[in-house]
Amino acid sequence: MAEKGTQTMMKIEKLTLSIIALCTCFIVSCSADRAYYEHDPNPVASIQKTYGEPDRIDTLRDGSERMIYYTRDPLGKHVYPVEAGSVMDHSYLQRYFIIKDGKVIGGGTR
Repeated sequence: MAEKGTQTMMKIEKLTLSIIALCTCFIVSCSADRAYYEHDPNPVASIQKTYGEPDRIDTLRDGSERMIYYTRDPLGKHVYPVEAGSVMDHSYLQRYFIIKDGKVIGGGTR
C-alpha cells in the first residue's frame, strides 16, 4: 500500500516540475521580444520591415497595441474535427507584438 502512495507522490512531483518548466519557458519567450527590440530606435518599423503590415491591431486597456500577424505553422497543418462534417484549421499561428509608446513591451505566439 505504501508503494502506491510513493508512486502517486512521484507522479505529482513530476507534474509539478513539468508545469514549472513550461511556465518558465513561457516567461522567457515573452520577454525575449522586448530584449531583442530594446535598443532599436524604431522597433515598429523593424517589425513591419520583417513581417509587413499587421493583419490586425488590437488596442488594449492600458493604451498599448497588440500587432497581430498570421503566420504559417512550421510544424505543418493541424486540422481538428469540431462537429460532424466540419473541421477547425490550426495551420496558422498568431505572432504578436505588444507596443506601447513606440517600444516593444512584449510579444509571443499563440
